[in-house]
Amino acid sequence: MVTIRDDDDGASSVLAVVLMMGFVAAASVSLFVVGTATVDQTRDTAQENQVENTFRQFNKDVSSVAFGRQKYRSMEFDIQDQTAAFRQENTGQIRVVVDGTEIVNKQVGSLVYEKSGETIAYQAGGVWRGTGEESRMVSRPPVEYQNGSLTFPIPALDGDESVQAGQVDINKMKTESPINNVGFVEGKLVTLYITSKYYQGWAQYFRTQTNDVAVEVDHSPAGDVGTVKVKLGKPVANGDFEDGVMATGGDDGDISMGNGDPGINGPVAATGDIDDPGNDISGTKTPNKESDLYELDEAIDRKVDEVSSDGSVITVNPESGGASLGGGNTYYDPNGFSLSDSGDDIVVDLSSGNVTLVVDGDMELTDGDIKVKNAGGTDYAFRIYSTGDFGMKNAFAGDYRDETSGHSASSAQHFQVYGTSEMLVGLQGGSTRFVGTIYAPRNEPALEDDEGNHALPSSEDDCEGWDVCVYKGSSAVKGAIVAGPTKFEQSAGMTYDTSLTDIQPTLELDDGVLPPPITFLKVSVHTVGVNNSGAGNLAPAGGLGASASVASPPTTATGFATVTAPSGVVAAPAVRAETGFDR
Repeated sequence: MVTIRDDDDGASSVLAVVLMMGFVAAASVSLFVVGTATVDQTRDTAQENQVENTFRQFNKDVSSVAFGRQKYRSMEFDIQDQTAAFRQENTGQIRVVVDGTEIVNKQVGSLVYEKSGETIAYQAGGVWRGTGEESRMVSRPPVEYQNGSLTFPIPALDGDESVQAGQVDINKMKTESPINNVGFVEGKLVTLYITSKYYQGWAQYFRTQTNDVAVEVDHSPAGDVGTVKVKLGKPVANGDFEDGVMATGGDDGDISMGNGDPGINGPVAATGDIDDPGNDISGTKTPNKESDLYELDEAIDRKVDEVSSDGSVITVNPESGGASLGGGNTYYDPNGFSLSDSGDDIVVDLSSGNVTLVVDGDMELTDGDIKVKNAGGTDYAFRIYSTGDFGMKNAFAGDYRDETSGHSASSAQHFQVYGTSEMLVGLQGGSTRFVGTIYAPRNEPALEDDEGNHALPSSEDDCEGWDVCVYKGSSAVKGAIVAGPTKFEQSAGMTYDTSLTDIQPTLELDDGVLPPPITFLKVSVHTVGVNNSGAGNLAPAGGLGASASVASPPTTATGFATVTAPSGVVAAPAVRAETGFDR
């Protein structure tokens, strides 16, 4: 049993008082620390909001001077930290490329506020918060895409190397307007590249202007810097089937009529030469024809992506007993096919509407046929979109309307094959007959001169360097071929189907599957001086309401535009005047 003495009771009372005082003191310290942190945080947040509003106003004033009639404005640059805002040279790069030709390459600077890990920045007409993947848009840049027109005025800062709190003068220095004239770019691929520490914010904005498909983000080169790639210009199947053969591939897009009495009954054209030593072409011959046909690679890749993820699309494997296609449906073959006997025929019924087959791979017909039926009296077509090659030997493909008289009543418009710029075509064999169209234009040949055409079902060396080869044993084509360098020989024949004159190729693509189209493009650069009042670097230029002067870049005798870039800014490369773009 423990006995508590009276003096122990006194000690306990004292201890209790001491402990109570300790708890109170600790709580007071904690409340002081938390309260102080909260006050500091509140103060920092208020300051950041104030700075953000200051940058918003700065953006408005710069835009007013850069794009409006005023040449000068003055504003209160309201930041508490006297050294937190400064101008950085070359913190970003803006490039504009049209169909592979770079028309703009501009380095742009930033006005940046950084404190306690927070960043607020002005760059190229927008205000951004944070850097790298964490960056977001605070105030939108002046880039605008609407109804197929892209306007991109780029404000470029010049003046003081640093900007302090206080009165700031904003001066219009010059306008390089336009970098390119209002350019008609319909059908062309326009690509914007924006490399910046605030790239994720740029990407966020462009997605609201275009769509998710148009915008790609590259998180390199390093650190907080990344690149936003914006693609505009919906790839379309342009052109027509006005020639029996149209060989594309630049200067090497040739047509050759070889040995063994081949023949073409109808007009032909080539971006290169037409070699017809035996006068085996009965129609008009147009060599060195200008080609503006678009390659279908991206469109077909997108179409494959579309159907492969669409649960309503029917997946087929024609190699296992052939396939019956109809009902106006779309079908998908994820592996390509080889029809090696008559049991592997693909039979297509057009009585209920167009039928589409998307093939991710090669197509080879050796004894197996593609029979398109019930097409008479309709405008329906069986269309194949393929990522691979197309080869035939001792096989038939196309409108199978008249089986007993050599298919004389058939029409090429009812069977259409679409391929990429890499598609090879090989038709051979005595009983091979193709009734339809092949559309696979390209900017350059798919094969080198010493490369064989492996689309041919049988290995042959006679077609080295020819993307399209129709030959051997009276192979016959009725319709039209638009593809790469083309060779006919050894009794191979072709007849142009005049019913194709009003038929245009089509990609049957839904909106949102590809980047949106673009028709007009206008890019300009507006250099604006930013200086603290009294810095003496730039005097106010004319006062409020004064008209801004616009200086058109002079051109040289060679037809190249010349632009003098401001200090620290790289000017865009010259572009020939005949392209429709000045820099």
